[in-house]
Amino acid sequence: MLEAARAAGVKSFTYAASSSTYGDHPDLPKVEDRIGRPLSPYAVTKFTNELYADVFSRVYGFQTVGLRYFNVFGKRQDPHGAYAAVIPLWTAALIRGDDVPINGDGETSRDFCFVDNAVKANILAATSSPEARNQVYNVAVGDRTTLNELYDGLKRALVAHGVDSDKQPVYRDFRLGDIRHSQASVEKAETLLGYMQLVRIADGLLEAMHPQRSRHTCNNRIVNVRRAHRASRARRHETGVSMNKPKVVLFANTDWYLYNFRLSLANKLRDAGFEVILLSPDGEYGPKLQSLGFRWQAVPMNRRSLNPLRELGIIVWLSRFLARERPALVHGFTIKNAVYGSFAGKLANVPARVNAVAGMGYVFTSRDIKARVLTDRAPRDAACAGRRMRCAHFAESR
Repeated sequence: MLEAARAAGVKSFTYAASSSTYGDHPDLPKVEDRIGRPLSPYAVTKFTNELYADVFSRVYGFQTVGLRYFNVFGKRQDPHGAYAAVIPLWTAALIRGDDVPINGDGETSRDFCFVDNAVKANILAATSSPEARNQVYNVAVGDRTTLNELYDGLKRALVAHGVDSDKQPVYRDFRLGDIRHSQASVEKAETLLGYMQLVRIADGLLEAMHPQRSRHTCNNRIVNVRRAHRASRARRHETGVSMNKPKVVLFANTDWYLYNFRLSLANKLRDAGFEVILLSPDGEYGPKLQSLGFRWQAVPMNRRSLNPLRELGIIVWLSRFLARERPALVHGFTIKNAVYGSFAGKLANVPARVNAVAGMGYVFTSRDIKARVLTDRAPRDAACAGRRMRCAHFAESR
C-alpha cells in the first residue's frame, strides 16, 4: 500500500496502527514514544507497519500518520466470529439471557473508545498540517473502565432501550497474555491534531445498544418465519404437496441497494437454511449478486413512475411471481417497495411480510413537494429513521 500510494503521488497516507504495540510496557497512561515487547504475532505486524511508515518518511519524504486504536466499539458490531469484541459479545448474551463470562476478577481495565471518536481522529489525521504528519497518535478517550464497570454500564444502556437482565457475570480464570490495565494518553493528538470533545463510554454505549437490540429482533423474526414455514411444511405434507427449501424474497428499489446494504442480511438468511431471492429493477449490480450465488430477478418497475396503470401492473406482476415461488416471507425496503411487497404478498397468500422503512417516502408526491421535502425534512427524518425505524414492521397474515 505504501509503494502504491507513493507511486500514485499521494500526499499523505493515514494507516491503522494498534494499542497492541505497547506490549508489556507497564507505564500508564500509554505515551506514543514508549513501547514494550509485543505480546502477540498481531502486535508484531502492527509495529512492523509503523517501522515501514517511518522508513518511507525518512528515505522518500513520504508523509504518513499512524493511529493506534484502543478498544474501539460502536453500532452494528458483529458478535459472531473468532475476533468478535467484548462489547457486542456481552450485549448479544445479555439480550438472549445467556451467561456472560469475565476472564479474571473483573478489575482488568481498558480504554474503551466509541467509533465516532475514531472517525474524528481519521478525518483530523487525513487533513492535518505537515507539522502533524510522520507521527503516530493514540486514538482513545484517556480513561480506564474495568470489566465489572463495563458490565454494569451495558446493563444500564440496555435497560434504557427496554431490555432488562438480572444475569450476573460468570468469572473464569485469567486469560494468558492479557495485560492487566490499559489507558492512553491523548495529549499528543489533542495538541497536534485538535482531537477533542470526545464521546465518553456511557454515551457511546447508549448509542451502540439500539442497533444491537434491532439485530436481536431481526434474528427473532427469522425464527418466527422458520416456525411459520415448519407449520406450512406440515400442512403440505398432510395434503401430499412436495416440500422444498424455504424461500425468502428481498425486494428493493435498486440492485445497488441490495448489493451494498442488504448483502449481510441475505447471507445470514442463506446460512440459516433459506433460499434467498433478490428482486429489484434491472441494473449493473444484478449480475454481481448472481455471481455470489443468489437468485436475482429484475422487476419491471420504475422507482419514480407515477403512472397508476403502470404501478398496478407492477403489483400484478409481483403477486404472480410470489404465487409461483410460494416464499415463506417477503421483505420490502423503502416505502414504495414495502407497500407493493405487502399488497402483492397478501394477494399471493405469503405467510409473513416484513417492511423496513429507512427514510422519507416521497415517491408519490409532485416534483415541487419532493424538492421541499428533500431540502427541509429529509436529513432530519432520515436520521430519525436510522435510529428508530430499522425493521419497522413485522406481521403475519394468519
